Amino acid sequence: MRDEGQLSLSMHYNPDDTVHQGLRSDRADRTRRQFKINFTDTTPAATWTFYGYVTQFSVQGGVDAVVEASVTIEIDGDITEA
Repeated sequence: MRDEGQLSLSMHYNPDDTVHQGLRSDRADRTRRQFKINFTDTTPAATWTFYGYVTQFSVQGGVDAVVEASVTIEIDGDITEA
């Protein structure tokens, strides 16, 4: 099995969002999870599916600023492209 590396992304953080809560829980619990990324700006739309672990989840922001989260996922296994 080859090493697919890591995926890093940032997002506008919402502490009430169940997906954001799940990412934080997965990091704390070291839960292996299946991830799916849809690239909607391609024709036809492309999809990557893979398993991985959330290894980093940090939140930053300031007064009157958008609160953002940075997430790193360690990919565990092959990426399936469709």
